[in-house]
Amino acid sequence: MSLSLYQQLLRDEYAKLSPILREIHGQQPELKARGVVQVEYGKGYLIRFLNRCFAMPREGRNVRTKLQIIRTENREIWTREFNDQIFRTEQFIKNDLLIEQMGKIMLAFSLHEKNSGLEFRHEFSGIFSIKLPKIMSVATTAFIAAENDGWRIHVETRAPLVGLLIKYYGTFTVEL
Repeated sequence: MSLSLYQQLLRDEYAKLSPILREIHGQQPELKARGVVQVEYGKGYLIRFLNRCFAMPREGRNVRTKLQIIRTENREIWTREFNDQIFRTEQFIKNDLLIEQMGKIMLAFSLHEKNSGLEFRHEFSGIFSIKLPKIMSVATTAFIAAENDGWRIHVETRAPLVGLLIKYYGTFTVEL
């Protein structure tokens, strides 16, 4: 198999990632993991409505989470199961950015090694492959770092006019 999406995008920075992050974002065709996350919404009815419309994970403490990553030559399918709720995205590279697509919605990220961790910087959002203006875009940022025998994540999504939509954070370990 050729280089993984993350190896292609990070180039020399990939070697600076912690060993567990190189394992998760490496070349193996499939990876399974389990974790526990906290899922929090921003304040207000509009936020809750928007999160429901986009089928975001439900709010909760100590949410048992499963992760499955299936890799092909140029795509990765990420299936996250928050309790019994499935959230599936597809990742691929376009114009040197990691694109994460959920149905017709796409988020574009630049990837950066930071203190052996992995930072996802939001570059733009789009619908039907059309780039949205910032005033209409949601912005997701994420950071992943090694912790004990696994890794911790922090993911946050904001919208310009309403603020925080959702954030989730917690720890994962690879299933053997």
